[in-house]
Amino acid sequence: LDACPTKALEAPFRLNSERCLSYLTIEYRGELSLNVGKKMGNKIYGCDECLKACPWNRFATPCRTVEFQPSPSLLSMRKDDWHSLSEEQYKTIFKGSAVKRAKYSGLIRNIQAIHLCKNS
Repeated sequence: LDACPTKALEAPFRLNSERCLSYLTIEYRGELSLNVGKKMGNKIYGCDECLKACPWNRFATPCRTVEFQPSPSLLSMRKDDWHSLSEEQYKTIFKGSAVKRAKYSGLIRNIQAIHLCKNS
């Protein structure tokens, strides 16, 4: 409960999805508030702070499946590259990836939300 940056985990077994950064940065299609942008930190897709804090995940082992590993094109991205990401680059980098759930427009919205917060 304490790990959630937006306090979306309101109580045990009670998630307020309207506050959850994973929901807001992946599934939500509207504009992000300045407050949400501030809570995102440097995350442009998802959050997973609750998964990091979950005691059951201490039993997890790293995934070795080649198809699930980040592509070299993704690994070569630098901070400035994200601000000039074209839709064509997006399609190439995230081909077959769950990141496409956010759509290009959603990922750009997330990048801009972080940028606005850091410059305000």
